[in-house]
Amino acid sequence: MLAQIRMEQTYAQIGLQTDRGVQEIKQPQAELNMHQEPAELHIKQSLGVLKIDTTEARAQLDLKGILRRNREYASLGRQKALQAIAKISQEGDQMRHIEKKGNKIAQIAAQNDGIYTNTNVLQADWTSDGITISYQKAEPQINWKVNGVKMNPEIHKPEINYTPGKVDVYVRQKNSLTIDVVGGNLDQGL
Repeated sequence: MLAQIRMEQTYAQIGLQTDRGVQEIKQPQAELNMHQEPAELHIKQSLGVLKIDTTEARAQLDLKGILRRNREYASLGRQKALQAIAKISQEGDQMRHIEKKGNKIAQIAAQNDGIYTNTNVLQADWTSDGITISYQKAEPQINWKVNGVKMNPEIHKPEINYTPGKVDVYVRQKNSLTIDVVGGNLDQGL
């Protein structure tokens, strides 16, 4: 029987030991740093105008100005002059009819008895009707300014920590080759 050569082979096996990498990311919050500026309001109020006219009230108290008093006296003088002219004209008409019965001169004298002793005195009766009050309001001037919000944001960079992973390579099984001679007699002398 012939001899056989038997070979057995095992392959090499490589083992991998891995540690995963670790990545940590922290994002700190941004700081807005907001500052609200107050609004500005400006109000300017001008004074109103109050007018009190007491001219008529003073006239009722006979405290008239010289110009007004002169106008009134001139008007009163004209009125009295017209009344005197009318009276003289009436008396003249009476005298013209002297042919009628009666003593016309005595009648005219009796009509005029005491007329010149009565002086006209102006009396003042005061009422509040002579006071005129007027008020003119002044509109306020309102100005405003909205200043808004001032922002100074501060942005923080993310904090990143990275631990790299590693891989350890080792031989799990070595390769081998075994050769056996099976059967038969071999001349070992060869």
